[in-house]
Amino acid sequence: MATKKAPRKAGLSPDPDTVVPRISGSEQGFTGLRTINSVLLEEQNRVFRYPMFLKTVAEMKTDPTIAAALNVYRMMMTRVKWTVKPPDNATTAEQNRAQFIHECVHDMEHSWKDSMSEIVTYLEYGFSIMEKVYRRRTTRNGSKFNDGLVGLRNSPLVDKIPFDTGIFLKMVGS
Repeated sequence: MATKKAPRKAGLSPDPDTVVPRISGSEQGFTGLRTINSVLLEEQNRVFRYPMFLKTVAEMKTDPTIAAALNVYRMMMTRVKWTVKPPDNATTAEQNRAQFIHECVHDMEHSWKDSMSEIVTYLEYGFSIMEKVYRRRTTRNGSKFNDGLVGLRNSPLVDKIPFDTGIFLKMVGS
């Protein structure tokens, strides 16, 4: 017996005359950094080039002043109550889209606080490369919702450069 699909919420369907491409539900990103002979060449100062960069960051993180500042900033960023608000005088479609984004943030495999603590690693490294991984919002896929829409499964930190340079960077902070 075929199950009946839940009706879609108004405002969550594609805009008229828009072709929505199929998306992959797996991780597939890369960093796009400039390299020569497996050495990153994005920085002029040698102490900020890979692999010296990792040693320099590790030394900076042990400095009491820098470590305290990083901890305070990380703590403040992860304690914030993040909300999604539609604009003033929002249409029903805009209100439904804001509600959908709020639902997606709170329907991920990991909490939003955990995602923010990974994002805040940009403080040490100057960047934080996050990838959006999507899933169909069904209870079978682990979602709290069963409306069949595409939501955010997680947003992992990209921890390696997936092209053939032999460089693997761990960018996860302590």
